[in-house]
Amino acid sequence: MSFSKELFKGVSEDFISPFGFSATIINGTAIYVDGFKKILSFSISEVLFETKKHKLKVIGENLFIKKMEEFSCVIVGKIGGFHVE
Repeated sequence: MSFSKELFKGVSEDFISPFGFSATIINGTAIYVDGFKKILSFSISEVLFETKKHKLKVIGENLFIKKMEEFSCVIVGKIGGFHVE
């Protein structure tokens, strides 16, 4: 079960569904990303994800994947930013 689906249970689908992904940054040291199709690139300073309509970029320092599931993962390290392209 997806953390973000539980978090947004009861919020209108019209608000959530156009995006198709979610990201939650926790204390600048971890980010939970849900709803991506695949990881396009990975390094200790940048992770690039592909979704149905966007590319998601996480930038930071000493990044590594702490937990990985089918279409979600937790990346830890010093999170410097999150961009949607």
